[in-house]
Order: sequence, then C-alpha cells, then structure tokens
Amino acid sequence: MKRIITFVASFTLIGMTAMNSCMKPTVEEGPYFSAKHPNISEIGRTQETSEGLMFSYPNVTFRTAFEGSSIKMHLQQFTGLDGDNHFLVRIDDKEPFKIAVYPQQEEYVLADSLEDKLHELELIKITESNCGYCVLKGFTIDEGKKLQSVSPKAHKIEFIGNSITCGYGVETLDADAPFLPETENSYMAYASIAARSLGADFQTNAFSGIGVYRNYGNNGIPMPQLYPFTMPYDGSKAFHADSIAAWDFKKFTPDVLVIALGTNDLWDGNGFNPVEFSEAYLELIDTLRSKYGNELPIVCTLSPLLVDFRRSILEGTLEGILETKKEEGDNHVHYFEFSPCGELGYGASWHPSAAQQDLNGKELANYLANLMNWKVS
Repeated sequence: MKRIITFVASFTLIGMTAMNSCMKPTVEEGPYFSAKHPNISEIGRTQETSEGLMFSYPNVTFRTAFEGSSIKMHLQQFTGLDGDNHFLVRIDDKEPFKIAVYPQQEEYVLADSLEDKLHELELIKITESNCGYCVLKGFTIDEGKKLQSVSPKAHKIEFIGNSITCGYGVETLDADAPFLPETENSYMAYASIAARSLGADFQTNAFSGIGVYRNYGNNGIPMPQLYPFTMPYDGSKAFHADSIAAWDFKKFTPDVLVIALGTNDLWDGNGFNPVEFSEAYLELIDTLRSKYGNELPIVCTLSPLLVDFRRSILEGTLEGILETKKEEGDNHVHYFEFSPCGELGYGASWHPSAAQQDLNGKELANYLANLMNWKVS
C-alpha cells in the first residue's frame, strides 16, 4: 500500500457536559428534521456536536423512512488531505447512486418528484477519513410529513482494516493510477459485500496505511492506539485533537468481528518484526475482549495483497497469535485466508480490483455463515 497517512498523536476526551447537551431531540413533523432525530438511525461511529453528527470512517450509514415526494440532505464537508467525500444514496429498492460533497455546499437534493407515499432512505459514506470529515445536520422533507424508523438488520459485524477494507481504487483497473476519491468505494469492498450477503448491519473502522505495530512507511500511530476513538485523526487540519471523543462501545455490539490488518506492517518485507507485531496484535485483541467480552468470535484474516514471501511470514505470525490465545484459554479467535490477488487484476496503486473484492467478500460471507450458523442470501 503506497499511501502514507498522518495521524494526530494525542487525544483529549470531550467533557460529559458538552456530550449531554447534544442528546437527540424529539421532533414530530417536518419539513426539517435534525440528524439527531430518533427516527434517523446511524450505523458506524459518529460523534454528536452542537450542529449534528460528525463522522469520518467509511461505511457510516444513515437510514430513515420519510413520507412525501422529496428529501434534501443538509451536510457540512471539511476537505481532507486527499479531496472530498463521496456518498452512496439509495431510495427504496432502486439502484443506489453516488454524490460528491463539497465545503461550499450544504444542501443536497437526494430525491424529488417521487410518488407521495412512504419511502426508505439509506445514505452511506463510501470514502475514507483522508477525504475529510462530515457533519450531517439533518434532512428536509415535504411540509407536514413525518419520519419513521427503519428496523435494524438481523446481524451485526465489525471490521477493522486498512485501505483494502476502504475500497481503495476499486473503481479503476489502472494499477498505476494514484488515489482518487472518485475511484474509492467502500460499498464495493469485501466487507460491504459480505455484510450485505449475510443481512448484517456493520461498522467499518479502517483507513489507508494503517498497521498493527507500524504503518506504511513507519509513519504515524498504528491501530491499537487509535481504535478507541470515534475518528482516527485530524485529516482535514480543520479541528483540534481535543474535539475527537472516545467511542461509546455500548452503541454497537457486534456478533462477530473481523480483523484485516498486517499488509502495511510488512510494507518493506525484511524490516518486519514478528515479535512486535504479535505483541501489538495481542494488545488489540485484549482491547476487544475488554469492550465486548470473552465470547465474541474474532476472525483474524490473511491479506489478499500479500502474494510473495510476505504471505507466509504473516500466515506463520498469525498462527502463533492464535496458538497463544488458545494457551490462554481463548478459543474464540479464528483464522481466515483471503484468496490472493493476481488473476483478477488490480485497482489503483495495486490494490484489489472490483472482481477481487467481490470474490473475497463472497468467500468471507460463506466462512462467517458457517462460523455463526447464518444464511447467505
């Protein structure tokens, strides 16, 4: 992975007074509904502010059902190091469409001229934190119309990953192309594909360049130190570190958790330190156990991008980690290998192609279905 990410080195938690002042209000009729309205559900890590819900991770999703014939979104975009964010919009069962968001615009028409009835909206952020962060302020619908809640899905999955999980470069077949927000699409990445196949809501905590004990290029803070927070870093340079709050793990408890890390730790091959990697990986598992308990199935995966000698190095290191957990009495840590890249081509910067992501998503869905006794649709 060729991108280098700059991370904030320290975090200060927001005071409870400020957080309590942002509790969701109860609004019965439109036309405007705050993003904090109880009939708007969010999946993924968000943080309440005085103006709305702030977020940066890919696959953060908002769902609601609205009466009437139109809906507008009110959202503020803060440009990141690599451009601006893109979203996927789905109305009812229609084909989803992409929109880009910009700092100079805060109102976006998501649908108009619809049949005057109840419709479902799904809004998905499909670019990563390096494209900046957003504050969703709310939605406007037809005068006098109401919102209704949308039922959650049957299962919950959490993914911890890197640029592969973000869908880096998945919308191009030019392996030499640089990163562009226009070609990143987390909806087309293996995590989204697997979750949709299993009928699961899912949280994605992933961004490019991240590792377990070191990041690509030995730059920045690795995942175990950043994982407890709502957003990974100040990608936009527009707000201070003390505006990033600790994530409330009670908001989302997964049925199963997938870790897809290790590619960036092996970025220079021979410089990899398996002892430091194992210690940091075990630290991350300990954090997960402290947040979710000892019964949560954790799936440790072997990266599809590792196709040379580094694949066997990571495989052996992960096997050692699983053996350590078994010796500690933890029999709920599992191992899964993604099929390696190659025959199905590459996306930007030699990342998995759309076909590779589709293959990896389907094979992971089948594995999780067997592990969890779920059905694949």
